[in-house]
Amino acid sequence: MSVLYFILLICVGALAAYCLREFYVRFLNYHRYEDAYLANLNEAIERHSENLTFESLVRRNSWQGLKRFKVARKVVETQRQVDGKQISDISSFYLEPLETPLPLPGFLPGQHISLELDTPDGPLLRYYSLSDAPNEQHFRVSVRRALAPPHLQENVADGKGSGFLHDSIEEGTEVKVGMPTGDFCLQTDIDVGTPVVLLSGGIGITPMLSMAKALAQAQPKRRVLMFCGIRAAVELPMCADIDFIAEKLANVDVYICMSAPDGSVPELLPRKNVHIVTGFQDGRVIEGPDGVGCWLSIELIKEIVGDDEGQDFFLCGPPPMMRALVDGLYFWGQPREKVHWEGFGPCAVNWPGDIINSKLRPCAVSFIDPGKGNSRVYLDWRPASGTILDLADSELQKVRKLKRMCGKGFCGECKTTYKGTVVYDKPPVFGPLKENECLTCCCRPDGDIVVTVNA
Repeated sequence: MSVLYFILLICVGALAAYCLREFYVRFLNYHRYEDAYLANLNEAIERHSENLTFESLVRRNSWQGLKRFKVARKVVETQRQVDGKQISDISSFYLEPLETPLPLPGFLPGQHISLELDTPDGPLLRYYSLSDAPNEQHFRVSVRRALAPPHLQENVADGKGSGFLHDSIEEGTEVKVGMPTGDFCLQTDIDVGTPVVLLSGGIGITPMLSMAKALAQAQPKRRVLMFCGIRAAVELPMCADIDFIAEKLANVDVYICMSAPDGSVPELLPRKNVHIVTGFQDGRVIEGPDGVGCWLSIELIKEIVGDDEGQDFFLCGPPPMMRALVDGLYFWGQPREKVHWEGFGPCAVNWPGDIINSKLRPCAVSFIDPGKGNSRVYLDWRPASGTILDLADSELQKVRKLKRMCGKGFCGECKTTYKGTVVYDKPPVFGPLKENECLTCCCRPDGDIVVTVNA
């Protein structure tokens, strides 16, 4: 009897031990499953929140191709004298949709839209930066009238798109508009906390206004340093926007750098965080209307910005300014991933480190012009020359101005034929291309090549 009792106790103990072990394992697994479930739930919430902040805004009422819009408002921002006449220099166009519902899709500040203009010579497609913060009711572009430099008027015509916008587009006129796009942009939901330095020259201020006004909405306490390079006070566009930025951003300083001051000052409200810079000597910044002039230079930027690390630089302006500042930022030691730029159309601006480390070697580019009896022009190309279009633009007195539009490989307007080998920094959006076709705005020669002038 005692033996049976002992065996029974052993069985009961083993069963109890097994039950306790199963309970313990299930208890641990429950918490593992609970942790995994919560982790997945948090990930889904974060993903949904990201979609709500930007991705869903972009997808909202988005479209393919071009849609009809109307010019709801046209504002002449600045004027200039040409041949004794006062004409519009910079004008802003407020575009409202006619066949796509409101609210408009969101965009990243700094991006651009395509405009198709119905000109007497046929449809004309152009690309312009959005100059306002994302807005549910309208898009705004601000366009400078492009006039050919006097010494190049034989080979270069005035800008067709900008001239048509200024002279023929009025309130109520219909235009066709493409979705906002472009990789030159400020992502306010990612770059939180890092200081932002906005560097612009002339009409290059337009994407900077979009960035600064977007920051005023999303991150009004973020540190922002905004530099605007102009020749004289009368050339400063969008004064109301600059006043808004200076008021709404709690930690912003605006520097208006005038290279040829005439004693007048821009029509801005007097504020402590708006600086009219007309001189820079021996490390001293001179403010006020009476200086001898101050270019937007890397020395000035270093003096004001200081050596704090982490800031993001955004640049847009004419090619000479862009080249000088990009080179200066490189030799200052700023990281490549912290420097972002966009020029006026195709712009031969290269990061010096990319040139130094380039696998491409100097070569010869031969331009054949069917419009001039297949005449040939030979030009030497180096990595610093930029794209084939940049090279042609550097010798406009020898090579007729090639067709171009977006300068990014989106539209295909610069497409031409060639013999040889070309390379792209990244595959162009436009395509497919035939074996003997290239986009001159974004390709570089890999060895001697022959290019057909598509003017």
